[in-house]
Amino acid sequence: MGTIAGCEVTTNGIGTPSSWILPPDSSFRREADRPKPFRPDDFEENFDAHTILYDCFRLQEGQVMMIAPPLAKFGGVLDSLVIESLPSGSRCQFTTRHQFRQCRVTVNVRESDSALYVRSAAGEAVIDVRPNGCEAFRGRRVLFTLSKDNHPKWICDWMRFHRDVHSADAVLLYDNGSTSYTVEALLEAMRKVRGFKAISVVEWPYKYGPQGINGWHWDSNFCQDGALEDARWRYLASADAVLNIDIDELVLSDHGDAFERAARSSRSYVQFSGRWVIASDEGPFSQSVRGETGSNVARHKESSSQLLPHWRWGKLRPQDKNLCPKKWAVVPERCPASAQWSVHVILGVRGQKLALGDMSYRHFRQINTNWKYRRSDAGTVECQRTKRDTTLLEAFGRVCWDA
Repeated sequence: MGTIAGCEVTTNGIGTPSSWILPPDSSFRREADRPKPFRPDDFEENFDAHTILYDCFRLQEGQVMMIAPPLAKFGGVLDSLVIESLPSGSRCQFTTRHQFRQCRVTVNVRESDSALYVRSAAGEAVIDVRPNGCEAFRGRRVLFTLSKDNHPKWICDWMRFHRDVHSADAVLLYDNGSTSYTVEALLEAMRKVRGFKAISVVEWPYKYGPQGINGWHWDSNFCQDGALEDARWRYLASADAVLNIDIDELVLSDHGDAFERAARSSRSYVQFSGRWVIASDEGPFSQSVRGETGSNVARHKESSSQLLPHWRWGKLRPQDKNLCPKKWAVVPERCPASAQWSVHVILGVRGQKLALGDMSYRHFRQINTNWKYRRSDAGTVECQRTKRDTTLLEAFGRVCWDA
């Protein structure tokens, strides 16, 4: 039997997925796309070989959606999958849409049924159908992110900045198995930030997946794309607009806020790049900073030195290593159902690409838990040129950092 997720969304704004995960000793597993010569030593440890379904929830009347990591190479699942709805026991018709690093399964069910019985050669499980959570975010300007162990002070400052600079009024945060605090403690801290009409933390405890190598082979990190797809359909389909950025990223715009820019765009979808910023020598970042719980935890507002372009030869041409990958904002109701929300782009739709001088984000090098590499060490950028980021400082002056 697969695992069955825990209790449903509660009044305190915590959500749980309804998943199907095979036991670690199962002979059935997902095959990895990456060729073995390009797999690092920890590839198997980090690769999610046994999660069949991330989540199962009510999409609309008579339909349930299941969000899954790739199933095309998971022998014993789709080729023999049978779904019945409970308690009626009715056999269900379903359709499968394979996407980049993801899979959507849409199931026709009786409105009165509240669970699915799924069985295949790989195993069987009873999957609770979670209710749709879109009503809580209807008409809201929503900040979305996936986070793990980011300090609550960082998260709250991230909220305050986008509240005061972009009029954000809702947050949907997927917690990827934090161990530094509980989701209950995190939600309590987030609720102390004023001005937000909807705040939800969703438990998302799945393996993040192996990283790429030298800019290539981004083929096995399913978790974040899964969270984006789940958020889109379960919570955000009726939001006014959604801004997808990380906790260490703050957005700047010269001509209206990020949500307005998405709404005004002809495609209702804008993309924008970022620039790295670091702190001055006298700040707490002059020493190595991690997510400590003490009073000396650094804050975004202490970084105001922007790294200037740093050119190095890339895959086919010179590249600015200090230019950060694109992030985006979108109006969900105008986004085609065939499109897929991904980390740096929405696949299947052309977005309006905004210039750095028009709209961009600042990527805070030392607001980080060093989960990928030790980027908070000052020595990693000590030889690079910087400039005082006056645009960022002006935005900082508009933020009420303690409310």
